[in-house]
Amino acid sequence: MPLRRPWRTSKARCARAGTHQGGQFACKAPLVNLMAAVALRNPWRRKEIGKIVDFAAHRLLADKFATKEKWQQAVAEMKADGVWDEKAGVKFEDMQQAVKT
Repeated sequence: MPLRRPWRTSKARCARAGTHQGGQFACKAPLVNLMAAVALRNPWRRKEIGKIVDFAAHRLLADKFATKEKWQQAVAEMKADGVWDEKAGVKFEDMQQAVKT
């Protein structure tokens, strides 16, 4: 007797449900999409994901402006791209203070 695999859905069952699109898990895709949508629309989950993104952005910013050399390199890149505003008067020390808070 062959081993039953309940996690695999037959083509016939998917065809009856109208969801088989050639893939083994194609008829499970709508269920997985629903689960993802419900999870991401949860306010608590959004808040926690936001904290992770904020932490990662802060670490990236802190690393990019960690030393005077990295600061000068970043300013040179921004000047080359034409996005550096000389009138703003941002200094390395100002950026260090902003990263620390």
